[in-house]
Amino acid sequence: MPDLWILTLSGARPGQGQREEVGNFQMSLLGHFTPPSTNALAETINGLYKTEVIWRQRSWPSASAVEMATLRWIDWYNNQRLFGPIGYIPPAEAEVNYYAARETLDMVA
Repeated sequence: MPDLWILTLSGARPGQGQREEVGNFQMSLLGHFTPPSTNALAETINGLYKTEVIWRQRSWPSASAVEMATLRWIDWYNNQRLFGPIGYIPPAEAEVNYYAARETLDMVA
C-alpha cells in the first residue's frame, strides 16, 4: 500500500503522528516539524525578490518576461552575489568549497 504524507498544522507535536487508511493509501498525519523561522526566511527571500525584480518594473509585457527576469535574478542570487557572512563570496562558490573540504576530510579519515 503506498504512503501518502499529509502535514497538518493543528499544533500536534512530533511523535504524535496518526496513521489512517484512505482508499488505497496509508496516510501519515504529522504535526509541526519545522520551526516558524523557516517560513520567515522564505518570506524574507520572497520580499527581496519582489523588491528587486517585480516592483522595479511598472508592468510586465508577459508571463514569460517575468519568468526570464526571475531566472536571471536566481542566477545572480546564487552565483554572482557576494555574501558577507560567508567571506564575501557567492553562495555557489561557498557550496563548492564546502563539499571539497568535506571530500578532503573523508579521504584523510
